[in-house]
Amino acid sequence: MEKETMLAIKLKEYRQVHGLTQAELAEQLDVSDKTISKWENGETYPSKRNMIRISNQLGVSIESLLIESSQKESQGLRIGNYRIDYIFMVFMIPFIIMGIQTKNYVFFASVIVLFIIGAKRQ
Repeated sequence: MEKETMLAIKLKEYRQVHGLTQAELAEQLDVSDKTISKWENGETYPSKRNMIRISNQLGVSIESLLIESSQKESQGLRIGNYRIDYIFMVFMIPFIIMGIQTKNYVFFASVIVLFIIGAKRQ
């Protein structure tokens, strides 16, 4: 399961810019090359200690490495494994409010179902 995280992007970018193999970067970070491969493929995340090492080695803040996904994805609210686009939320919120105010629970339930359907699985 490949997941393009900022960590994966930054590690690959750093390796390419510096002409390093995964094994060479692994040696610099004192981990195995398989570990580097898993981080670059988004299969696993480094420990806190390793995150600090990566941050120092790459010259990138830990916060920027912890951003869950790349900027290629549209902006939205993440709830568990789901993402809801902000535009969709802006469109649906008035209907949710209207359902609550009118106490029309069938309408409200229908809007909630549409809201759930609109959530995209990550």
